[in-house]
Amino acid sequence: MFLAGSFVSGGGPAHTLLIAHEYFHVLQRQLSEFAPGPPVWLVEGSAHYSALLYISDEGIRPYDVDRRNVISFAAGLDIPFRDLDHDLGHWREQFGAVYNAGVLASEWLLSEAGKSAYIDFWRLLATEANWQAAFSAAFGISVDEFHDAFEKHTTDLFADLQRIEGVVLGPDGEPLNDVGVEAWHGGRVGSSTVKTRAQGAFALRVWDGTYHLLIYPDRSARTGFAGWLKAGGGLTAECDEAAIVAVEGADVTGIVIRLPAGWDENLPTLASTQWACVALPKVRGTVLGPDGPPAERIGLWLWGGSNDSSKFGGISADGTFDLAHQSGTYVIRVYVWRDAAWDHIGWYGDDTGFTTDREQATEIEVDDATVTGIEIRLPADPSDLPTIE
Repeated sequence: MFLAGSFVSGGGPAHTLLIAHEYFHVLQRQLSEFAPGPPVWLVEGSAHYSALLYISDEGIRPYDVDRRNVISFAAGLDIPFRDLDHDLGHWREQFGAVYNAGVLASEWLLSEAGKSAYIDFWRLLATEANWQAAFSAAFGISVDEFHDAFEKHTTDLFADLQRIEGVVLGPDGEPLNDVGVEAWHGGRVGSSTVKTRAQGAFALRVWDGTYHLLIYPDRSARTGFAGWLKAGGGLTAECDEAAIVAVEGADVTGIVIRLPAGWDENLPTLASTQWACVALPKVRGTVLGPDGPPAERIGLWLWGGSNDSSKFGGISADGTFDLAHQSGTYVIRVYVWRDAAWDHIGWYGDDTGFTTDREQATEIEVDDATVTGIEIRLPADPSDLPTIE
């Protein structure tokens, strides 16, 4: 969108996202002539937003897939968004919430004022008295007016999220404040780390799905990982002992996490622990065209509705696919990349394994086992199939 050309990276989508993010920072600095002033949510949120749009435009992953993750992270912000204009240190405690709230703010500003206004803002920083004046000149709205409108917008966005609520107690049974708690279900999707407040209470905002709860002594130092909520209560450093918190259309409350003596000593790192607990089973199958494997750039969305476990992935050269999942009920949405966008062309279903009728889509019931043998046979070259609105 704001970025032209392709970035070549051997590290996959995550590295491409990072490169695109940093490239937008270069653009910001060049256009603004290195003028200081904008708050972190605006600087980092716009860079992350442009990077997410870039990987969507490049056919790597649709923006709508990432947007659900953005919303769940942004909902973890525990101070009013407008306070981030002045609180220059708060973002270090929960940078995930600040960055992703900034993505939603960028999305809103573009929807209201257009792409050119977003570029104009960075140019105007070089000539206006301050960032607030540049903001008003570029977007046609004052910063205060923006915050009023954006607060209502995010209230509507977060309305479909549920809460995971509980308390954290110390070894003596007394509430512990300022402990970091995060809900994590694997892959890229989780929630912002929140800090326990009065009486050790915490509240996480999440989509429906299944989660592990991660504990940190200090949420701003995420390498200090203490462990997972243990099944039956307490804390564990063993993945197979971690409790699974299932969220299904309602808040989950009353969780009590009692930490053992020495829980904040000799802490392992995320690299050696967190990712060991996110391996998921697969949904596997093949997508075929009338005369064999279909053209490249077919995308499949394992869609669980409001279930945050939804995954998007492509197919290999031989038409096979391999999508991670959690327990739940899914349909498979079929996409083709054309005209610089992912076009939805149908679902897995009907007798042939492909249908353009949502009512004919096959629901896949999955549990902890890998699901195999799915075959989707397209009736024509995917580039010739109509887009489903």
